[in-house]
Amino acid sequence: MDRRLGVSGGLFAMMMFLVQASEPPRYPCGDPKLVSQGYDGFRGIVRDIGDSVTIIVDLDEQPPWSDSMAVCSRKWCIVHLVNLLAPTDPTAAALGKRHLVDLCKGKRVWLSVSPVQDIPGILNALALTESVSLNEAQLAAGFARYRSMGPYAVDWVTECEWKRAEAQARESRVGLWRIN
Repeated sequence: MDRRLGVSGGLFAMMMFLVQASEPPRYPCGDPKLVSQGYDGFRGIVRDIGDSVTIIVDLDEQPPWSDSMAVCSRKWCIVHLVNLLAPTDPTAAALGKRHLVDLCKGKRVWLSVSPVQDIPGILNALALTESVSLNEAQLAAGFARYRSMGPYAVDWVTECEWKRAEAQARESRVGLWRIN
């Protein structure tokens, strides 16, 4: 019995390989390129940590809108990691604060301002270092809980990714999920 595919069989196999190799990557939360929501943003350096979901940032420059929002001084800003709740357990809260210190204190961050601002005097934002989303890192380590602040607080892909990070932390019993 001849095991060769022949010309047509070989072409078919090659086409199937190319189709599989050219498939776009699969994202469990949807393709982030389809997100149409944008964020205003600015940079600074993390001066201090308030708790497991709050950072104090020295600004590189004053954001043009900060006077009207009355949440940032000319030189610094208190930032709440949007859509996160700090642990209420004192042990988890202390560990969460320590984790955030290790992640970002003294480091440059990019703050993407959420369109939802519900805490007077505090800026709700997504915070990113050069390589880490602080919001997602706190959820993944089990040092924050996810809470929705309503539609458009964050985009739908980010919301899905953060919910998945919290679910994985809960399932793995890390951070506050180990303590509670």
